[in-house]
Amino acid sequence: MKPIKLTLTGFAGISSSRSKETLTLDLASVVPAQAQLVALAGPNGSGKTTIIDNLHPYRVMPSHANGGSPGSFSYYDHMDAGEAAKELIWEHAGVRYLSTLRMRATAKTKRMEAYLFVVQPDGSTQPWTDPATGLTSDGKAENYDQCLERVLGKPEVFFAAQFSAQGKTPISKMSASEIKKLLAQMLRMDEVAALSGKANEVYKALKPHLVAEQELSMRIRGSLSSRDVLLSSLQRAQDEERVLEAELANWSAEITRLIAEQATVAAALEKQVSIRAQHETIDEQIAAAQAEARRQSSSLAERQAQEVLAIERAKLDAQEAVQMAQTMMQQLRHRQEGLDALLARVDDIDRATKRSEELREQQRKLRMFIEDKAPDIKQVATITQEVQQLTESLTKLASDGEHLKAALLLSQRTAALLDEVPCKGSDLAGQCKLLCQANEAAQELPQQQAQLANARSVYRLKLENKSVSLRVLEALQETSVKVAQAQADLAKLDQELASCREVLALRDQVERAKAEIASVRADLTSASEQLQRSRTRHGELQGQVEALHGRHQQEKDSQEELNQKAMSNLMQLKRGLPALVDEAAQGQVQRQLIQAQESKTECSRKLAEKERQINALKVEIDVCDKRLEEAQAHDRRAREISQEMAMWMLLSKALGSDGVIAMSIDDAGPAISSLANALLEDCYGGRFVISIQTQEQTAAGLQRETFNVMVEDTLRGETKLLELMSGGEKVWINECLVRALSLYMARTSDIHFQTLFSDESDGPLDPERKRQYMAMKRTVLEKGGYEREFLITQTPELLHMCDAVIDVTIL
Repeated sequence: MKPIKLTLTGFAGISSSRSKETLTLDLASVVPAQAQLVALAGPNGSGKTTIIDNLHPYRVMPSHANGGSPGSFSYYDHMDAGEAAKELIWEHAGVRYLSTLRMRATAKTKRMEAYLFVVQPDGSTQPWTDPATGLTSDGKAENYDQCLERVLGKPEVFFAAQFSAQGKTPISKMSASEIKKLLAQMLRMDEVAALSGKANEVYKALKPHLVAEQELSMRIRGSLSSRDVLLSSLQRAQDEERVLEAELANWSAEITRLIAEQATVAAALEKQVSIRAQHETIDEQIAAAQAEARRQSSSLAERQAQEVLAIERAKLDAQEAVQMAQTMMQQLRHRQEGLDALLARVDDIDRATKRSEELREQQRKLRMFIEDKAPDIKQVATITQEVQQLTESLTKLASDGEHLKAALLLSQRTAALLDEVPCKGSDLAGQCKLLCQANEAAQELPQQQAQLANARSVYRLKLENKSVSLRVLEALQETSVKVAQAQADLAKLDQELASCREVLALRDQVERAKAEIASVRADLTSASEQLQRSRTRHGELQGQVEALHGRHQQEKDSQEELNQKAMSNLMQLKRGLPALVDEAAQGQVQRQLIQAQESKTECSRKLAEKERQINALKVEIDVCDKRLEEAQAHDRRAREISQEMAMWMLLSKALGSDGVIAMSIDDAGPAISSLANALLEDCYGGRFVISIQTQEQTAAGLQRETFNVMVEDTLRGETKLLELMSGGEKVWINECLVRALSLYMARTSDIHFQTLFSDESDGPLDPERKRQYMAMKRTVLEKGGYEREFLITQTPELLHMCDAVIDVTIL
């Protein structure tokens, strides 16, 4: 950045030291082209600091600011009257710019307009526009700051490295966080910070997938019975099975005994052997038929239960698939709705872009109209006051005229008595008061007539002036109404333009939505198809369950019908046999045998049921194991997603302010100290060597961020903080640090400044150090590739060492 021409109007630092309001400094004409060190000279209070504070385009006068940002300074505190202006023509990177600042302040309002123009080769200007983002200088102060940062970078960096102002905080007094922020801005780490933000966005995008996998795992685990409970039930069932097996063995032994006893009784009843044998045969057939019926019924029930269990398991899987597909579709629909809502704003953005240009043009016309009519508005109060004064004067003239007219009539009536007084011409004429009064009235009559005529002439003249002023006032009031309407329209345009900017802020989100909507729609279609397939499968299984229940009932009915028919045939055969002799022993044994057989059959049935229960528990345990494997698969996927999230979070932190940025800042410390030591060596000898500590160890043995400038005095053989050095030593070492920052920026930054600035920073130095101080400045200009440094000094010897001196008292 190189200043070319500066014009200041209405600044207190200028008008207080001279009689004129405007100062123009054309550096191209007053400074030789080859001059490197240019001093501003003049007595205290002549405006030197005001001039050098404005030789840059930022909205800051650094010698009066609390910091380097525009928010730390107010121009209104340095205005001489209600209006002030600054125009600076400057060059940067081969392009010539014009910065225009206009400030207005009243008792109630404060307003600033700030424009950044590009000066064309033909001398014409046009508002600066960023080709990448479309940002255009529109007169707003915040907009001007943004435009200027795109061209020159952050103001904090400029005032820390390029501008050494009065009262500036020394680097050694800055906190670690302030130094860290400053170096980050110097190193232009914005892109790294943006990558950190993107990594954090990926981390946030993975979180819903992690939650979904965890919810699926929890849902599966919540739907299962406890495996320990199932194992305990299985153990109890197996114990009960062993008891039933022992009971069945006892009944088998009892039946064997009863059969033997029955054989003994049969021997005694040989005569009825044949008939009894037939009865027994039929009874055995009936018992066998009953046992077979029970066995078939039990077998049928077991087979049907297994078939139902298999279909119910498949149905449960299909229902879970439906729920998963519904959850995925709900998430995708929500995302699609968000993307569609953004895409629906495309036309709004296009309209907002077009409307913004129209609004800016309308604003420009309205502002021009208001500025053109401003002189007329200022005349309203003056003309109104003139009309009031003329009205008051006419009222007074009318009152005076009435009095003059009344006095004239009285004099005329009194003078008319000359011919009527009886004592006229007699000896008593000298003593007659009435005659004396008539004579006096006759003498005053011409004078009174002249006064009345003059009063009437003045009244008519002022009446004409009032009429003219009223016509002018009416025209000015109409203009005031138009200006007020224009101001109201301008406020509405500002509101509408703010709404347009809000819409335009969605442009990046709409672009990302365009890139993402296709994949979301494809995923939604796939999820919908999966949902339809799952629902179809679930419906098919439901139909199979209903059909299976119907078939099972038919099988059961058919089996019972066959069993009843067989039993009916056997009972009919039994009834056709001859009757047996009723013998108590045989009957008792027979009853005991039948009871034992029934008990054995019942025991066998219970044993079969227990076996089915054991098999069902084993199947349920197998199902539980499979579902647990599914839950573990979801857990594995959740761990994988969690690990990936941890990697993205690590990347976000690594690229953040405590990662790569902090490492880059730590790397910059030795480079800056090396440049500062080189300046100390070249200009002040090798007595002092500085080092920068960016970390220190606490009492607890931990490392913490810091920024300590340590100075080694090779002559005295001691090392201490810069803050503990003497006043003069502290000044030149701090200046070497500041200029080391300038050199570091010149070597590493993509923004190169052509000019340096310093304001009376040599005050505490002794004469020898001041000469070395000037040598240091030339060394910095040479090493950093700078063209020029503007400086202020009150030391005459240093003024003679400069290449050019500007006497501000003759500007």
